[in-house]
Amino acid sequence: MAQPARFRGDIPKVDRPNPWQRIWSPFWTLPLLIVVLAAVVGTIMPVIDDALAQKLPLVFESGPDGARSVLSTIASAMISVTGLVFSVTMVVLQLASSSYTPRLMSGFLSSRITQATLGVFAASFVYSLIVLRAVRGSNAEGDFFVPQLSVALAMIVVLAAVGMFIAFIHHIVTSIQVGTVLRDIEARTARLIRQQFGEAEEGELGGFGPGWSPRPDEKSFRVTAASQHGRIAHIDFPTLVELAHDHEVVIELERDLGSHVAAGQLLATVWGEVSQDMLRDEAGTKEQREISPDDAFAKRVRRCIGIERDRSMMQDIGFGFRQLLDIADRALSSGVNDPTTAIHAVDEIHSLFRLLATRPTISPYIADGDGLVRVIHRPLSFGLVLDRVTMELAHYGAKDPTMPPRLLAMLDDLAEVARSEYQTAITDARDLVVRLAKDHGTLPAREVTQ
Repeated sequence: MAQPARFRGDIPKVDRPNPWQRIWSPFWTLPLLIVVLAAVVGTIMPVIDDALAQKLPLVFESGPDGARSVLSTIASAMISVTGLVFSVTMVVLQLASSSYTPRLMSGFLSSRITQATLGVFAASFVYSLIVLRAVRGSNAEGDFFVPQLSVALAMIVVLAAVGMFIAFIHHIVTSIQVGTVLRDIEARTARLIRQQFGEAEEGELGGFGPGWSPRPDEKSFRVTAASQHGRIAHIDFPTLVELAHDHEVVIELERDLGSHVAAGQLLATVWGEVSQDMLRDEAGTKEQREISPDDAFAKRVRRCIGIERDRSMMQDIGFGFRQLLDIADRALSSGVNDPTTAIHAVDEIHSLFRLLATRPTISPYIADGDGLVRVIHRPLSFGLVLDRVTMELAHYGAKDPTMPPRLLAMLDDLAEVARSEYQTAITDARDLVVRLAKDHGTLPAREVTQ
């Protein structure tokens, strides 16, 4: 089959994490690897010291008692500072959650600097303990063994831990700054917009290309979610198109990216009859051959729809707007009362809307290489997103004298650059802001006189 095509916009692709990436994704993987590596090195280094004892120059100028003192001090200090690093991390997560939005937690926990810092501090503790047991004898005895290289390496590891701690503090201080948080969200969302909507285009483009609607007698069956529930994080559109092409059916997705899906809820409707012979050929086990063709096909469709516990930025452009809105809404609340942060969030939202306003709406129809529609879904709509964003900001910011003027300035700018099909949505949004601001007495004077 030739590559699937869309008349407007590009087809989002899913970079599914491979097994190696899934191993590295948990927060504890890197710290655990560093600790295990430290344990292995701590076991091997005394053996190397023993083999080279007569050939090495004096690296650590002290006896067994001094070595034990140094290693014990390093171990006790490192475990204490490790607890401090954990505590600072938890405080930062709590601060970011309460000040901005809980949806930012995944970004903080995925930071390699934080993971490496915790790993190096824990590794210093483990390494010192393992090397400590290799020290034999005392200063008063004639027969003793001091692993000079091992103790010297422990000191080097401590210096590395201090450097990592400084980098960790800098990273934490930088990452919780509101400007950094907002710019990161805007950059990731803008990247998704460019990937899915393509480049900005001028002029009228006509319709959405090849369309499709079911015939009155068209057979269909439903694909529902299994026992898992959560948010739709990604959809493998190319695989769905290929699957529908092979069986000459049309798959209509009933849920959007980012939508919550309960167990047993409708995910998609398949129009047409699936090829029973093909499914029998593809089925491997006896159990797979015994289930009905519709159930077998539904299982394959279900595998193309990724349902996770939380929303993610893998394909979901709306999640970027949601995070920026959360920050703005919380800043406008009476408990926080930080309109400057809210205005900053609106500035980033404005940048994203300028990208959307100059790009045509994505076609809901995805065709196969033969030009036949195979997948139908509900793409992100400029008008719908603008309505949701403006409604929230106008509602929560209507009492603040700085928010209505900023929203009106954003909408006026969008009206200048937006495509003609978006002008009605911008006008409606502007009328909403004016009406709510007038009710609360925060409408700019120039708007009152008009």
